[in-house]
Amino acid sequence: SRQTFQNIIDSARNKVALALTQGNAIHIRGGNYTLGSCKFKCLDCGEEYSTNYDKDRYICPSCGSKRTICEKKNRSCHRRRGK
Repeated sequence: SRQTFQNIIDSARNKVALALTQGNAIHIRGGNYTLGSCKFKCLDCGEEYSTNYDKDRYICPSCGSKRTICEKKNRSCHRRRGK
């Protein structure tokens, strides 16, 4: 209902205001949100492409190969860990 939605918004506003004024941490949980994108390269055809973390793009969109690597794998990308 409209009242329930307004209560949720008011509660969130109060929590953010307290966190900002008192130096508390803000934890974001649940829902679908994207932290960034990852740049992949196909080892078969050399195609380079970017994708956001919401999509599973380990298959090259150009040739269909599964032999892809993350261009940032040695620096900061941990997306393929455990895959």
